[in-house]
Amino acid sequence: MSEGTSQLLVSGVFAGLEPVAETTPLFEIETDTNGVLGSRFYGEKRYSKSKNCIRDNERMWSAVMGKEVRKMIENWNKLLKQAGSQARIRELRPGWLGPNVCFEGTLDGFSLLPVGTELHFSRGPVFVVEEENAPCMTAATLIASKQGDQDVLPPKFVEAALHLRGLVGSIKQGGLIRTGDLCEIVYRSTQP
Repeated sequence: MSEGTSQLLVSGVFAGLEPVAETTPLFEIETDTNGVLGSRFYGEKRYSKSKNCIRDNERMWSAVMGKEVRKMIENWNKLLKQAGSQARIRELRPGWLGPNVCFEGTLDGFSLLPVGTELHFSRGPVFVVEEENAPCMTAATLIASKQGDQDVLPPKFVEAALHLRGLVGSIKQGGLIRTGDLCEIVYRSTQP
């Protein structure tokens, strides 16, 4: 098992202040070991709709990678073309996917970073990857609503965003995160 690091740039920070999928772009966010302060997912525990129970909060934060968001657009437009649709995704803002952080950088496979990978931000916060954020119809419907009167076939989002929707996780150490900050991703590879 090998270990390594990659450096990313924080290109945007967001908070979900309302009970909707979209998050609002901000200049900075404050975090602690329960999540992003003021965010709808803040707290040690959370309610799981799919399991209909209260469970540990493994969604204290979510993050996306700019180049993966752009790849989602490309994939979705290819699927629309294959379906014979004239509609096209014109824009997909990172906040429409509901993240707290958007990154830019050269790292490939951001959404597939393994569980336990740590994100060390330059101002001190440390996030821990708990799982990949799977594409869902909630985000698909929101994105589709932003495309004017086009029918962009929202169910195609699930296929277009597979392994590109980002990550969710817990917070090991809180602190301030601002747009323009650097982040070291300390990862472990399962490759020999």
